[in-house]
Amino acid sequence: MVLIDELAHSNVSGSGRHEKRWEDVLDVLSRGTSVVITWNIQHLGSVADAVEEFVGAKVRERVPDQVVRRADQIKLVDSSI
Repeated sequence: MVLIDELAHSNVSGSGRHEKRWEDVLDVLSRGTSVVITWNIQHLGSVADAVEEFVGAKVRERVPDQVVRRADQIKLVDSSI
């Protein structure tokens, strides 16, 4: 099992094989390793535009919905507004 924080982050240039951390997660999963991640729901591709409109701030990093759909389980940890 691997723990990966901030699924939507961009990796430091030259630090690895992929530009985005979610791409690293797909790589790890393809090798048969379980992954536990943290992320902010605002980065989900299908809701990012609505979040931008609601809060008036640009959502710069997005995670494709199909990446999140691969999850066996999702838990809401903090729902404070």
